[in-house]
Amino acid sequence: MNIEARGGFVVLALAISGIAIADDTPTDDGDTPTIETITVTGQKISRDIQDTPDSVAVITTADLEERNLIDLQDVIERTANVTTRDGSSFSIRGINSLNVSGAGQGDLATIYVDGSPMPRQASFAGPVDIWDVTQVEIFRGPQSTLQGRASLAGAIIINTANPTYDWQGRVRTTYTNDEDERRVGVAFGGPLVDDQLAFRVAYEQAESDGFGRNVTTGGLLNATDSDIARVKLLIEPAALPDLEILLSHSREQRTSGETFNSLSVEDPGGQRVGFNDFPILYDTVTDITVLTASYDFSDRWSLTSITGYNEVDYDYLFDEDRTAEPQSILTLDSFYETTTQELQLFFAGDSMDAVFGVYLSRADTPRSINNGSRGLDLDNDLGLGLILQSTFGLDPATAAFVVAQYPNPALINITSDFSQEVDTSAVFADLSWDFADNWTLYAGFRYDREQQKNQAESTVTQGSTLPDPALYPAPLNQVIAGVNAFLIAEGEDASSPSTFFASPEFGGFLPKLGIGYRFDSSRSASFSIQRGYRSGGAAINAARAQAYDFDQEFTWNYEFSLRNQLLDNRLILNANIFFIDWTDQQVRVQLSESVFDTEIQNAGASSVYGFELESQYSVSNELDVYGSIGYARTEFDEFNVIISGEAIDFAGNEFAFAPQWTVNVGSTWRPTRNTLANINANYASASFIRGDRPQSSRDSDARTLVNFRIGWDNERVGVFVTGQNLLDEEYVITQFPNDPTIPEQSPEFAQYGNPRTFGVQVEARF
Repeated sequence: MNIEARGGFVVLALAISGIAIADDTPTDDGDTPTIETITVTGQKISRDIQDTPDSVAVITTADLEERNLIDLQDVIERTANVTTRDGSSFSIRGINSLNVSGAGQGDLATIYVDGSPMPRQASFAGPVDIWDVTQVEIFRGPQSTLQGRASLAGAIIINTANPTYDWQGRVRTTYTNDEDERRVGVAFGGPLVDDQLAFRVAYEQAESDGFGRNVTTGGLLNATDSDIARVKLLIEPAALPDLEILLSHSREQRTSGETFNSLSVEDPGGQRVGFNDFPILYDTVTDITVLTASYDFSDRWSLTSITGYNEVDYDYLFDEDRTAEPQSILTLDSFYETTTQELQLFFAGDSMDAVFGVYLSRADTPRSINNGSRGLDLDNDLGLGLILQSTFGLDPATAAFVVAQYPNPALINITSDFSQEVDTSAVFADLSWDFADNWTLYAGFRYDREQQKNQAESTVTQGSTLPDPALYPAPLNQVIAGVNAFLIAEGEDASSPSTFFASPEFGGFLPKLGIGYRFDSSRSASFSIQRGYRSGGAAINAARAQAYDFDQEFTWNYEFSLRNQLLDNRLILNANIFFIDWTDQQVRVQLSESVFDTEIQNAGASSVYGFELESQYSVSNELDVYGSIGYARTEFDEFNVIISGEAIDFAGNEFAFAPQWTVNVGSTWRPTRNTLANINANYASASFIRGDRPQSSRDSDARTLVNFRIGWDNERVGVFVTGQNLLDEEYVITQFPNDPTIPEQSPEFAQYGNPRTFGVQVEARF
């Protein structure tokens, strides 16, 4: 075990030791501060966070406001063992929400809004805004028993503000310097019929010029523009006093630009410029509708129905070469829609709480059309040099000469259309049973079934002018003619007519079992075992124009947790230790020298272990301090791939963008009734950018971000000054190209974290 890991476990051991010796004697102060009770909702059965054995970070309404958390990226950066690169995806315990091996079609973690899953495409254009949100819950570890196919790593639960029978509203305006960001948000609502019908409306508009400029076009590089609107309706008819209906609809429109800038200029982290010949744009329109109906049959039994429908229109215009040259232009026109139906039957007994459920889902992609041109390195991507030696019998020098006669990169024109339909069904149950004094049994299962239907077609043609064989002497002219024929044939092979292919059924039994022991009213421990799941899929090998399928993958998660409320409920100290065993992992394998000849196979295995330690301390009625430490060690145990015809074993590699250490600390101080000051800092250690290449350096930089929010407010009005990245730390999030197997290749572009910014907020409540 390395020094960092040993140090982390020493910290954890000391913290756990402190639990045993902490003074839990009530103070004599009649106005003793306490920490408010936090209720966790994301596991169907609402529980006190101290009674929840799973590792979960809960960010309340007060946290969102006091810590100036504007979007989901802000929340993630301040949570132990949770990270994000740019808000478009996130990692939990080192496991990226999209994939860790560069392969697979199903997500590994999902965002849920008001009980409905958000499609991955909804967050591709940037971080999810959280205006008028009341609580965010981040579950670390598999939630497959309760959430299903896309929660092997965990889940993020977002609860938005519900209507009430009291008229209320709020307005917030924000301006941030440097990126010239402007935000205006408003939310209001109240009763339409007293005690029977209420509504709430929320809207936020945000614009930002970003931090970069496009030298070629003279425009902005990474400007963003977003609008989000939400309407919620609460119905509680007097004729059915035990019925509650909540209807919600939201629409978000977001346009964002390029997040990478060129490394070819002096001080690229300061200048942040790009040279692409046309703007790179990502456009997303997301509609989410959720209908939740709950009925209490008795004091013990209740039924909840959650019906969800969402659709995402996602398009992009992409300059793949990112130069001033008019080449490598890609476009995507896509549309996705998902319909879900879940029924939950609840039982609340004297010693047992349980939920039984049925889940149905259809995820439909009726349109996903790619058009454009792409640059290929004929030697590295298609193995042309090796083919010239093995097939044409050329010596290395002559083969290199022939390769040099062709443009690099060579352009190919690609048109593809893909559609998919994924049907999922599941039954599940989850319970907690106090079967003896101080002992609780946690158990659950899910039986999940899924099938996919796909339709795909593609056309690939040469986009570059090939050399004329007549211009070369014999026998070189025959070699050039043969290479031309090879390249044309590669395009024809990569093309495929409209093809229908269905996957086999995926799924399986996903159990959960745990036991907890309560030492007293403020201390408890538990141990649990849970199976995680990611569905398989079907795809087409482009080089061979053949459909194939690959199996699902599973994890076993072993977790030990401690929950502690100390010092008369002024101090909370919670810890989770985990080990994840991941088998049948989906890995992309290149079957020949051709970059098109790839398939996804279940040829990988991994393990992840670590811990989270989280604490909150109410020092006084005026001062709260909080902090967390996360450690996650990821490692491929089996990872065999083929690169340029050579089989390579990357066992021992870590996952990409998986920092081992994350640390978060902060403090909120209210010296007077109307003043507030919050300062917080978060740290993430350096990580590797790729998991499927030799790992010689951690090119995603470590960073420490210090932030603050200071201001004055009363019950009606507030004025605040904010600051992000106060130390103005310059750090690289990712860069490319980044392939250590090509010695002459060096990174040309990088994505940097945001520099220091200051902002002003004005709020009003009514």
